[in-house]
Amino acid sequence: MIVKELSLKNFRNHSRLNYKFSPGLNIITGETGAGKSILLNAIDLVFSARVSKDIIKTGCDKAIIEITLQNTK
Repeated sequence: MIVKELSLKNFRNHSRLNYKFSPGLNIITGETGAGKSILLNAIDLVFSARVSKDIIKTGCDKAIIEITLQNTK
């Protein structure tokens, strides 16, 4: 499976985040605190069996993680 797009709403301390991955190799770089781990944590949570309520942004009722995948077969 290839991740094509990731959309987050009320996830951790972000109100909204949309990221489209390019075909091929994607390299995520940036300074400490830039949010690299937010993307990776969200992708990991999509495939997790259990999710903690602490991913929901403070003051919000729910968080939404949407991911678009492409089958490689």
